Amino acid sequence: MSRIMEALKWLPKAADQGDAEAQRLFGIMYYEGQGVSKNLIEAKNWFGMAAANGDQEALSMMKKLRKWSIERILGDFGMVGEIDRIMEEQWKLYKGKLL
Repeated sequence: MSRIMEALKWLPKAADQGDAEAQRLFGIMYYEGQGVSKNLIEAKNWFGMAAANGDQEALSMMKKLRKWSIERILGDFGMVGEIDRIMEEQWKLYKGKLL
């Protein structure tokens, strides 16, 4: 049995029980389309749950997805230079919610 299929057996239970690593791994699977259909919205949801449970790597992935989304939106308006400022503001807001 492949590692992905093995992971699909135990990850749902661990993720449902609040295991941050399992939630992050689900996020990666959806992000990369490994063993499941690629779905960036589902990936973001899993990364969000993992980050809320203290997983710093998941938080980094959420920031990466958010930056990618903002770049696509702002790029259409020639405002890509605003991304770093917006990301810093969003990080401060998000960090304040965790404290």
